[in-house]
Amino acid sequence: MIGSRDRRALLVGAGAVALVLTARLVPTALRDLAAARERLAVSELLLQETRTAIRDLPTLEDSARVLTARVAALAPRLLDASSESAALAELSGRLGTVLDRHQARLLRLDQLPDSLTAGALCEVRVALGFESDLRGVAGVLQTLAEGAVLLVPERITVNAENPFVAPTEPEQLQVELRLTAWYLPRGRGA
Repeated sequence: MIGSRDRRALLVGAGAVALVLTARLVPTALRDLAAARERLAVSELLLQETRTAIRDLPTLEDSARVLTARVAALAPRLLDASSESAALAELSGRLGTVLDRHQARLLRLDQLPDSLTAGALCEVRVALGFESDLRGVAGVLQTLAEGAVLLVPERITVNAENPFVAPTEPEQLQVELRLTAWYLPRGRGA
């Protein structure tokens, strides 16, 4: 037979055990509940984004067709090269021809770092330095702008070699031009 004192000790002990278990289990349960709520919120957001993407799919397909057509239209204006070095060689040859045509003298042609790729398209960047008179500089720039290859100018600097030249002599200008050209390596196209 258990006395009242023993019963009270058992109740106090059971209460203490329940209190310790509660102190350990409640925070864990609350953390698990918070994590489950967060996962639910992320899942709901993902579900909303998926529904929006499915709803907008026809518009995205139309945009993809338009973009593909525009890129295809640019294909003839890309460098015909199989590698970065071949693209640089072709670009160098084209730039040399343009400079010769406008009596400009090549000072330097350096490949720039940070070339990148965009899907199958690759770029090659160069720094071109040349000198000519004003008519030659204008001719070079116009030919590059209207050329068969798409060239994107990044920066141009024009300096007069001698700003105090006699009015009867043509002024020599030194031009620094940074250009980007694109190529589609053979075997990587669609």
